[in-house]
Amino acid sequence: MTLDPEILALFAAAPPRPAMALDRGPGAAAAAAGLRMGNRPQGPLAFPGVTVSDVQVDGGGHAIPVRLYQPHGTGPFPTMLNFHGGGWVIGNLAMDDRRCARMAAEAGVLVASVDYRLAPEHPYPAAIEDGLAVLRWAGSGAGAFDADPQRLAISGSSSGGNIAAALALICRDRGGPALKFQLLNYPVTDSRLDFPSYGEFGQGPGVTAAMMAWFWDVYAGDNDRSDGRLSPLRATDVSGLPPTVITTAACDVLRDEAEAYGERLRQAGVPVILARYEGVPHGFLTLAIEVPQARAAVNLAIEHLKKTL
Repeated sequence: MTLDPEILALFAAAPPRPAMALDRGPGAAAAAAGLRMGNRPQGPLAFPGVTVSDVQVDGGGHAIPVRLYQPHGTGPFPTMLNFHGGGWVIGNLAMDDRRCARMAAEAGVLVASVDYRLAPEHPYPAAIEDGLAVLRWAGSGAGAFDADPQRLAISGSSSGGNIAAALALICRDRGGPALKFQLLNYPVTDSRLDFPSYGEFGQGPGVTAAMMAWFWDVYAGDNDRSDGRLSPLRATDVSGLPPTVITTAACDVLRDEAEAYGERLRQAGVPVILARYEGVPHGFLTLAIEVPQARAAVNLAIEHLKKTL
């Protein structure tokens, strides 16, 4: 499988990414900090059809930054939490700004994008705990933001898709908050790193096998990686989860594990849409939001948000 020429041109035009020092010891935090130098912080941007604001949610001893994309119109609005990618180590809210704004405006959904704590400073289960805190906040009405607590959804990309999938399992097992829908974009679902797509795309483009191994080490540490909260594909039971859309990139190390999770959900009786997009690499929804494959993936998400919420 080869990259779409339009995607190749975007890679060629992009500024060089800092080299990754994949330090698993005391230098891991410094390595992560160096990678985050490329994460240019920015405040809320203006988008048509939505009001964007930054709020903080109580995480039980620390504040969790959340960016809200509230559609114009009359609520109460269904609410979807979003978790950005970045290997649990890098990434920020700005990565998903345009996509979150578009989904909010066109699906009529209040999108709450969660700036969860990052590893290695805050390894597993810190990101999960932050997600649960924001879910509880959304399930109680999301403060004064005109949210409907009975219509909750969850979404995430890459490592954020891993967090979203884990939270869906936790919500099912703990009896709530009840989720109506989950959207997983090229999610990390298994820690074993041995699917055929790792052989095909272990050197990239985008995320490499070595990067994924490092991400896993600094996030999961010595925890049992077969636990469904770390590897959703290996959860004992995946029945009873909400209707799910899983998007995958054809040229991605994570392609096969994401699709395997979709098939496992389907076999357990969960309504699933599996959509593979040809010619694109991991992260295409952030890297190349305007290419036809990305537009099609966002259109699919909007369609099913409207249908389920």
